Amino acid sequence: MQKITDFLRCETGAVAVDGVVLIAGATGLAMAAMAAYSDQLSLVSFNVGAGVQQRETRPSYAYVPHDGLAYSAYTQMILALPTDDLGVLSAWANSVRATRDQMTDPAAIAFFDDFDNAITIAHARRYISRDTGTEFSQDEFDRVADAIGIGAGYYAGGGVNYYAD
Repeated sequence: MQKITDFLRCETGAVAVDGVVLIAGATGLAMAAMAAYSDQLSLVSFNVGAGVQQRETRPSYAYVPHDGLAYSAYTQMILALPTDDLGVLSAWANSVRATRDQMTDPAAIAFFDDFDNAITIAHARRYISRDTGTEFSQDEFDRVADAIGIGAGYYAGGGVNYYAD
């Protein structure tokens, strides 16, 4: 301990140069660690940013799907959509979310929860906030639903069920 104290108190030129070299080495090591973990740091940064938004506009990374295979399929289908079509699905889901708590059919609840979270995940992966609007065109929604391969039995449109037949 005495040697460290003596080193820190010494004001000769050679010791000052050694101090600068040690600080530069520590800085370089810190920068190398940041470069090695940049992906994880970006994810943490994104999660902090998402945390300040409303629940409806950010994904729940703790979400546990009702049907893992179906949820994975929904997510993949929705990720392939153009951003405008993603907006159509988002507006539809936002409009249905208002009645979500009144649903009594477990299959309808499971479909909606999984599909809604898949929409939110697609927004997050594009680093865009999910719109909270509820206005959508039924024709546009039907077109997008057909494009991703879900039929009328999957969604609430014109009095149709929320889930597959």
